[in-house]
Amino acid sequence: MRTLLLFTLLLPGLLRGQLFDLGLRASGPPCDSTLVVDFAVTDNGGMLYTYTADIDTGNVTVVGLQWNLYNIGLSSGAGPSITEQYFVPGQYAVCLTVDALDAQSMPCSSTACKLVTVYADSTCSDLLADFTITNIAGNTVTFDELASFTGPIASYDWNLGDGASVNGPSPTHTFPGPGPFEVCLTVTAAPPDDECAATKCKWLYLGPGNVPCSTLLQPGFLLVVVDNTVGVLDTSLTSGMNYTVDWDFGDGYTTSGAVAYHGYDVSGFYNVCQTVTLWGPLNTDTCSSVTCQPVYVDVLGVTEREDAGGIVAWPVPAGDALTVHGLRPGTRSLRLLDGQGRVVRVFERVVEGGLLDLGGIAPGMYLLQERDSTRSVRVIKS
Repeated sequence: MRTLLLFTLLLPGLLRGQLFDLGLRASGPPCDSTLVVDFAVTDNGGMLYTYTADIDTGNVTVVGLQWNLYNIGLSSGAGPSITEQYFVPGQYAVCLTVDALDAQSMPCSSTACKLVTVYADSTCSDLLADFTITNIAGNTVTFDELASFTGPIASYDWNLGDGASVNGPSPTHTFPGPGPFEVCLTVTAAPPDDECAATKCKWLYLGPGNVPCSTLLQPGFLLVVVDNTVGVLDTSLTSGMNYTVDWDFGDGYTTSGAVAYHGYDVSGFYNVCQTVTLWGPLNTDTCSSVTCQPVYVDVLGVTEREDAGGIVAWPVPAGDALTVHGLRPGTRSLRLLDGQGRVVRVFERVVEGGLLDLGGIAPGMYLLQERDSTRSVRVIKS
């Protein structure tokens, strides 16, 4: 959930000395504000994670819990908890939607989303970065780290958002103007856990003043394609301002929220567009931005892969070599597509049981497809 951390260090009412947290915010049509939706994240080791609902029902009656996760592709589940196996370290979106009945027995729902960092070594999950302001005089600000870890922390590295970098647990820095500035703290554990690092970023505003919309809003989103389903995750930076996110999937379907997904009925290319509308204490006007990404969806691929004896590829995840079986007789060419349907590599003169060279391809999820039939299989590159 996106939270707003406000540190007013001068006279009350002045917009000065504020830090804004950049975590994901809740999305979806809200129930009564007394309903608080959250969930705990448990690292079980071996990149196996359990998510457990933590809900304050308030004045509503909960009738269902729905999980939506972005791993190899889009997946979902119901119940108070869900366990997911990951294969590649990185950040993954997890959302919990609570369906409920309000005091008038009318249906409503609220969603909480988080970006969960999956670690190859579960020791690193205990390292958390955080910081606060301890003093401010004019444009001179003193920060203090609030990091936590089961072992010792070796270094505190600060990027102060104005081109300056400093080290230490409690630096003092004079900023060149009111900002806003994106201040980031990276903490690194001491040996033997020195492969563990964590970063926390917050916006600092030293106003008062009316900040240009282009400074406050940096729109963006992640897009995942699995067959005919497209999932989107808002990654916009909004300097702690209030904002809404609306989606247009290019085939007439529209929706809102930080995370959304949509299944298409017809294969083809579509423009997926995000509209971010922003307002809040740093700007007197409402401003908005539209960002679009083209995407290709394969409806035929869903039907093809339901046939018995589909393509098989291993290992999962794969390194620089991939073995394939289950090709149709006469198949000699395969292509590798990324999450947006773009061709990354074409393999010619392919043979059953042969090795495909994945060297030089970035880690991630891909679709390996027969060029002449659209039969395909998902591939993970480590």
